[in-house]
Amino acid sequence: MTEDSRDAALLRTYEYLDGLRSRLPSVEFELLLRTLCRIGDAGGGEGPGPMDITPAEADRQHFTLDVQKAVVTSWEMLEPAVDYDRGRLRAIVEGLKVELERADKDAVSLDGILRATDS
Repeated sequence: MTEDSRDAALLRTYEYLDGLRSRLPSVEFELLLRTLCRIGDAGGGEGPGPMDITPAEADRQHFTLDVQKAVVTSWEMLEPAVDYDRGRLRAIVEGLKVELERADKDAVSLDGILRATDS
């Protein structure tokens, strides 16, 4: 796979995730990103045996069918971008973690705004 096609696959994935950001509740979107990061941290499932992506107990109610489908679809879209290159996988996962941190900060900012307007 060429560098251009890997970049195109990554761009399509980010566009897909951006669309999900507006459709999914924020808690579900953040869970999606955390799950993708866990898959990436585990090497993208290339290790021996099955990979467990079961969320923590506190997150299980948010691991809806929509989130599960989004995880599978996102990872299928990311695989060509990764192209079995661990360094590239690490960079993509770090980018997802930055997005997750931004989402967390946005949620904190929104919470602060809501509290200020409730006063």
